Amino acid sequence: MIAAGHVADASGPRYGYSDPSYIYDAEANKVFAFFVYSKDQGFGGSQFGNDDADRNVISSAVIESSDAGVTWSQPRLITNVTKPGTSKTNPAAGDVRSNFASSGEGIQLKYGPHKGRLIQQYAGDVRQADGSNKIQADSVYSDDHGVTWHKGANVGDRMDENKTVELSDGRVLLNSRDNANRGYRKVAVSTDGGATYGPVSQDTELPDPANNGAIARMFPNAAQGSADAKKLIFTNANSKTGRENVSARVSCDDGATWPGVRTIRPGFSAYSTVTRLADGKFGVLYEGNYTDNMPFATFDDAWLNYVCAPLAVPAVNIAPSATQQVPVTVTNQGSNHAYRCDRNCLHAVGVVCHHGARAQRRPRCVRHRDRCTDRTGGRQWPAQPQRGIHDGGWPGFAVHLHRHHARGSASGPYHHGLGSGT
Repeated sequence: MIAAGHVADASGPRYGYSDPSYIYDAEANKVFAFFVYSKDQGFGGSQFGNDDADRNVISSAVIESSDAGVTWSQPRLITNVTKPGTSKTNPAAGDVRSNFASSGEGIQLKYGPHKGRLIQQYAGDVRQADGSNKIQADSVYSDDHGVTWHKGANVGDRMDENKTVELSDGRVLLNSRDNANRGYRKVAVSTDGGATYGPVSQDTELPDPANNGAIARMFPNAAQGSADAKKLIFTNANSKTGRENVSARVSCDDGATWPGVRTIRPGFSAYSTVTRLADGKFGVLYEGNYTDNMPFATFDDAWLNYVCAPLAVPAVNIAPSATQQVPVTVTNQGSNHAYRCDRNCLHAVGVVCHHGARAQRRPRCVRHRDRCTDRTGGRQWPAQPQRGIHDGGWPGFAVHLHRHHARGSASGPYHHGLGSGT
């Protein structure tokens, strides 16, 4: 127990703590925990103002540990930072009626002028210039190892629990649940260490049922600009409609594409958070139900079964109940083989190879003394065990996988699931 609430009794009124999120400061070897401190009102009933003594105002707390979480400080209230605006009756633009730390995990920046910065995400109900309110996201950050904290600019509309990850070039990617429940995650990018963010867009490669997910670097200590620094892992309930099928996805290009997915738990599963563990595996803590089941899953990189190769998909509009062919182009990287067969010379159904400006060719493999022959090009090479298209590579070639039954009303790329085991 790191912070205990209180049930109202003769000794005092009620109060409680909720929505915890943690940041590990690797430079100071400290762990910070952020959470809501509520009295008589929660998120929905909180009023404007930031007086922590006001029992109708929701508050923000942070504690810290210098011994890996064995002992913790007493809660320190930072409501005046996270919840600007002192007036309860005459709020100004930018004043926050209610807010909460996004439960899960914050980050510490590794690169550039803001190296060492700690960033914790918040979501709040914010007064606008026209007198309306919007649910917006913001970063709360520290450049002095948690001595002082600062609130960044509000971003977006109909945001919710949101997370950040540092990209390979030092930019910060924000990834948010959609409070409007439109079926996908929302994203925005910061070029100033989380102080401000650019426009918010919908990432149609990340379906989401309005749920709290997580995003992290696969290789937290990778060198800036390296291939490993571009690799991200994302977990959430992999559905547009229901909290189910908590899954892991991998991106090899700073979150531009998410070509692979593995299911961690089929069926009901909800909030999740992911991190690289000390033993080299990944750990995912997630909700198995809403009362008494918080499973902890671990897996290694091999289990993710992902492939890093350039991916291109044209935008396609598909009418409800319609059938349409959608090409997905994957340009593999590596050896000189244009096409691979196994010992039985089996080929992947629906694969079409291109080479330079040549016309489309569909290889047909035959068994010939344990050598595979591409009948269209006359090439031969020793037969290789078939392990999918990410076995080996084909410089200059593009592989088109055709989906013949793409149904739905959404517009966007087809998720081909390269490297998918589910």
